[in-house]
This record gives sequence, C-alpha cells and structure tokens, in this order.
Amino acid sequence: MRGEYDLALEEYEHEIEAFKAARADVLRDRAHKGNRAGKKAALAALGQEPERPLLPSLTFQDPTLEGLAKVLPDAVSSTVRPRNYLSQPGLAT
Repeated sequence: MRGEYDLALEEYEHEIEAFKAARADVLRDRAHKGNRAGKKAALAALGQEPERPLLPSLTFQDPTLEGLAKVLPDAVSSTVRPRNYLSQPGLAT
C-alpha cells in the first residue's frame, strides 16, 4: 500500500511542477499583457491545480500528539478515536 502511495506522490509532484510551469507561462505571456479577460481565460483553461494524494488508511496503537500532527494533514478524512485505557482488561482499578 505504501509503494502505491509513493508512486502516486511522485506522479503528483511531476504534475504539480508541470502545472506551475504552465501557469507561470500564462502569467508571463506578453500576448495577454493588458488583456485581463484573455489571461483569465488562459488560466481557466489550465484547470484546477492537481490534488496531492491522500495517505492510505493507517492504524496506530499508541499515537503521540506529535506523530499525529505529522500524519493527519495528508491523511484520509476519518474519525480519530483515542483508546479508552480504562476499558482495557487489567487497567481499570
């Protein structure tokens, strides 16, 4: 699963570089100088910026706040449910 994500991330990085270069070319293009509508149409023709691939679903046994802070921005939308230690056998007193 991680290998697929790495390939998707590499493809995304190439796509985003190409998108940014094409956008810079449109903004630099002298044919659109003073022609706001033409520049706007050329930017619209580029479409939306590619989206970064989401990390595969991950399961954590004992996550730390620091570890979660690194992973959650790129993670698949989900609910984080902290483990209730009091419900674990032998931990409740």
